[in-house]
Amino acid sequence: TQPLRIAVVGEVNRPGPYTLTGTGAASGGAAGAGTGASSGSAPRVTNAIQTAGGITQQADVRQIQVRRMSADGKPLTIALNFWDLLQKGDINQDLPLKDGDTIVVPTAKTLPPEEIVRLSSSSFSPAQITVNVVGEVKTPGRLQLPVNTPLVQAVLAAGGPEVWRANTSHVEL
Repeated sequence: TQPLRIAVVGEVNRPGPYTLTGTGAASGGAAGAGTGASSGSAPRVTNAIQTAGGITQQADVRQIQVRRMSADGKPLTIALNFWDLLQKGDINQDLPLKDGDTIVVPTAKTLPPEEIVRLSSSSFSPAQITVNVVGEVKTPGRLQLPVNTPLVQAVLAAGGPEVWRANTSHVEL
C-alpha cells in the first residue's frame, strides 16, 4: 500500500516519473492523475502505461522492458510481451511493479495494420487523441477525439470546411 515511485519512458503519450498506489491514486509527469490499480493490490505495468497516457502508435508492445534493481543491488531487466497479454490473456506479462522501476516501451520497426487496430482499441491505449486541424475550417485548432476517428470526422469536429474558401479535393493528413 506504499506509494511506488516509477518512471515510464519511450512510446507513451506522457513519459516521465509517476507515483502509483494500490488505491488508484497516481501523480507526477505532465498528467497529474491516473488509474493506479485496484484497492489492495500492487500497481502493474498496464496501470503505469495507462497513467502515462497510453501507448503511441509507434509502440512495440512485444518488447516492453521493466528495469529494476535486484535485492543484491545489480540492475535487472525483465522482458514483457504485451501482445501475448492481448492475444492469449497471458496475465504473467503484466508484472506487479516495485518502487524504483522504469518501464521502457520501445519503438516498433514495422507494425501490420491489423495489429495497429487491435492495439488502438486495447486498454493500454489512450481513450482520446489530440489532433490539430488547420486551414480552411470554421474553427481551426486542437481537438480531443476518440482513437481511430476518421479524417473527415476531425474536419467536421472543427466546424467543417469554409465552403467558399476550402479546396475539399485537396486535404492533407
